[in-house]
Amino acid sequence: MESRIGGVDSRMISRQFLLSAIGSVLIAFVLFSLAIFMWIRGEDLQEVILQVLFGIFLLYVSGLLFYKAYQTKYSDDSDIVTGYTDITPFTRFLIHPEIQAFNQLIIYNESGNMVGRLVPGESWLKYLEPLFNLLPFKHYIESEDGHLLILDIQGFFNQKTVVFNDAGKKVGTIRQNFFKSLFKFQALIEIGEDKYETQSDVLFGELEVSNIVRITSLNVPVEHTKRFKRLSERMYIIEKDLETDEGKIGLAVLCLYAAVARGK
Repeated sequence: MESRIGGVDSRMISRQFLLSAIGSVLIAFVLFSLAIFMWIRGEDLQEVILQVLFGIFLLYVSGLLFYKAYQTKYSDDSDIVTGYTDITPFTRFLIHPEIQAFNQLIIYNESGNMVGRLVPGESWLKYLEPLFNLLPFKHYIESEDGHLLILDIQGFFNQKTVVFNDAGKKVGTIRQNFFKSLFKFQALIEIGEDKYETQSDVLFGELEVSNIVRITSLNVPVEHTKRFKRLSERMYIIEKDLETDEGKIGLAVLCLYAAVARGK
């Protein structure tokens, strides 16, 4: 039976991964050719080595993309969930990247109901996200009534995420530094004039922002479903109602954390 991911033919997604992989291989070939040309011309060895290393990196990326193409082509849709229940009454969540092809984060409540998801917008960069976490373009947190939040991610190494509500009004900003967040989630949260700085615990990956969010590896309700026994490592808790700016920023922080922590 033909598999579909989030209403999209998985073979189409596989083909897009395949095209990205082939593109990476071609760019790597050009870089290797350029390195050989520079070597023959006797140009600076450091520049030649840099070209070769970047080409090797692109071959590594292409290998991962080829793997993703194969994995997506034969994906099983038995775990795919398509319906939401309203997210607003809840403050305690389990978040997991269930659908790897589009880097979507699925948001569940404690009872195992799907209440929302983080999805990337329309950008070719989204096909690289399973390899590099969140990249600089718009992402959306969806719930039962459509887009709940818009996350406009800007920059690579000093990343700034501007959070808007469904009406397009700015709610707040989350700033992260790539190098500071290599081994732990560290962020500066701005809501109006208020600023909060946080970083996760290195050992357990726990995090707390006073009166906004809390992430804990304790008391995860694994007894609810077999799925959670497999995928739930942390409980994501918002301290404020989702109707407030603090609650909305809290949900955005939780999703950004879950994206960074995937697979760790």
